[in-house]
Amino acid sequence: MEPIEREIVDVVLNWSLTWTDWPTADSTSLREEAVRLLIRAGMLERRITYSVVFAPPQKWWTRMRGVRSAEGFEFVVDVSGHDWSKRFETVLGKLFPPHWFNDDRLVGRADLHQTRSQVRLTDQGELARHEITSGFTGRVLDYVLGRGFYEWYPKTTSHVDIVSRSDPAPITLSATANAMAVASANANASVGNITTVINNGFDLSSIVRALGEIAAALDNGSPTQLEVKRGEPPKGSWVTAAELQTLTGVNRGVIHRAADEGKIETNGKDGRDKLFSFDSFHAWHKNRANREK
Repeated sequence: MEPIEREIVDVVLNWSLTWTDWPTADSTSLREEAVRLLIRAGMLERRITYSVVFAPPQKWWTRMRGVRSAEGFEFVVDVSGHDWSKRFETVLGKLFPPHWFNDDRLVGRADLHQTRSQVRLTDQGELARHEITSGFTGRVLDYVLGRGFYEWYPKTTSHVDIVSRSDPAPITLSATANAMAVASANANASVGNITTVINNGFDLSSIVRALGEIAAALDNGSPTQLEVKRGEPPKGSWVTAAELQTLTGVNRGVIHRAADEGKIETNGKDGRDKLFSFDSFHAWHKNRANREK
């Protein structure tokens, strides 16, 4: 029997029927792979607790005071089955409060952080345990590993169920930390974390798509610390004054005046068609911030 097969059998025979924190400090990569495969097979179920912190653009008076306001909430989901991460995307889009958006565009920055992960044996796992103790270990392993007869067998239907969701509550963030979730992720970097930066969108679909990518990474590699943040546009981008204001908190009127004075490069057009070079804005904004110190 291969090492991964022995690990799968051991998990099925010994895993608790009640929620157990996972992964643990002494968990091996082989044990984590066995748990991941059993979750995909529907024999284990995972309960994940996330915290979300949303911060609107920082204004100059909050920067001077060294603090900024934000909102945060927690939600808990149960997941299991093949490719559950794809279903996870559709659930996430329903969780963000509508007042965080303006015409379906996020008006600040949202950080998602996994704070707890638990796993338990499902009813299908109990049936698999009975199969193994009855001498049909090979059948269970073939199903979990998708081989033999089960290579073409329909995959286990995935499910993502929202267990609970708290109401958004005010949070005060330090100016030295991007968000509470970021600080927590950095503190636990030795456990492993994944960061996805959304470079080219400010709308809900971009946020949800990035979170779906994170969920897929979780499904494939079981990292325990997750952070999702919206980043700056890529170098060479041309953006509107409204998008620059959303990113940095700099008033659109100030941006337009700086452009009229030749301090920020534009595409030479007027009105709604007027775009600003992000690279040029970034250099101007950096010099402006240095002068204000």
